[in-house]
Amino acid sequence: MPTLSIVCSPIFGMHTWQVEKTSTLGSVATTEEVKKQLAVSSWSFNLRDKEFCTLFPHLCEEVREKLKEREERRKDGTLHDEGLICIQSSSPHNGYYGPLGNMLVIVLFIGFAFTVHYLLQLA
Repeated sequence: MPTLSIVCSPIFGMHTWQVEKTSTLGSVATTEEVKKQLAVSSWSFNLRDKEFCTLFPHLCEEVREKLKEREERRKDGTLHDEGLICIQSSSPHNGYYGPLGNMLVIVLFIGFAFTVHYLLQLA
């Protein structure tokens, strides 16, 4: 089962990274409400992407219906948008540690890839 471990570990790590709410270096902290607003605003963006529509036609139809419903609710006055979305960086050093942190992660990943490559050659 070593192959399963090689596949499952990165998938588990990626899943944990996506759902983790802990503030990290360079992370962006938002409320659940802002995340929902961003998700809704991404609907029309996804519909303009031809590849997305080709790969997920059933989602495109669902999104079109939801957008139509939102527009009808907006016209009726039963939907009130909360206003502008404001995202604040959780880092006190706006913009400085983000790129450095990203470079560190890239360098570490490359080092890890070379280590794995070397170990696979030994086996």
